[in-house]
Amino acid sequence: MNRAWSWMGLVALVGCGSDPEGTSPGECSDRRDNDWDAYFDCADPDCMGSPDCQDTTGNSPGPDLDTVDSGTSDTGWEDWTGYPDTVTTVRIPAGSYTMGCTVESWTCDDNETPLVDVTFTNDWLASPYEVTQGLYWVVTGDRPSHFPNCEDCPVEEITWYEAVAFCNGLSERHGLEPVYTIDGESVSWNTSANGWRLPTEAEWEYMARGNRTDEELVAAELEESWYIDNADDSTHPVGMLPANPFGLYDVTGNVNEWMWDWYGPMSIEPVTDPRGPASGDSRVVRGAAWSSRTDQLRVSRRMHDAPEYIIDILGMRLVRNIE
Repeated sequence: MNRAWSWMGLVALVGCGSDPEGTSPGECSDRRDNDWDAYFDCADPDCMGSPDCQDTTGNSPGPDLDTVDSGTSDTGWEDWTGYPDTVTTVRIPAGSYTMGCTVESWTCDDNETPLVDVTFTNDWLASPYEVTQGLYWVVTGDRPSHFPNCEDCPVEEITWYEAVAFCNGLSERHGLEPVYTIDGESVSWNTSANGWRLPTEAEWEYMARGNRTDEELVAAELEESWYIDNADDSTHPVGMLPANPFGLYDVTGNVNEWMWDWYGPMSIEPVTDPRGPASGDSRVVRGAAWSSRTDQLRVSRRMHDAPEYIIDILGMRLVRNIE
């Protein structure tokens, strides 16, 4: 991996400020949204006059040209100007399912039991695709991924903090109410907001199962996933393999995905619209990646990482409430 600095230098975790971006030295190259207007570094129009965002001729490239996260022009990068910031969605119907690992589904880890009955009372919207490098660049002006110059490949090497900040930034661009309030290392979720957000792990497993039996899943996961046997040690453009019954692509495979939830034990009682523990030390990670073995493709598999963790197998998928 090529990034080793702390998460405090990675994302905008400050409250609203009255000064525009770029009024202090380095503000347009510190990977923060210092004025919390949902634009990062040289993607922020307020940074157009900053030395951080000047090209070699002394001209300001502005927010729409090909700038990398340091704020400097780099002709080695492909030009992604004009990459669409739209997000297609599929509707996920409310319903119930049994969450966790059964004996029919590959092998089971201890943290995938006990089985729990989960009910969702409202439909929601989900992106069919993992967030791509191109979309991430349009919103943040940043190209963090280990596998470069693939605008339609999933973004990876992002922290959980970067993921929630991206959700807010994309919501602002779309005129939606941001979901997250970020204050230092405290992130809270306004559950009534209509902006983009990370799924809960219960939502994710429901979407990944697609109302299929365990036997159906075992066969489908091999057909729908980029994993160690077919990925050739790399990510791939999203949506190239078959979708699951809900119309979602790359749910198991390509990259793992950050969840909203703090990591904790499975519930022993039935739950309705669960959002996970109130606190914890790490955030849940779901799915599988280009490097995963076949037994790691199961939809019940639960992982977790510190929210500042970055690795080239970990990205995100978006969901949002229906207005």
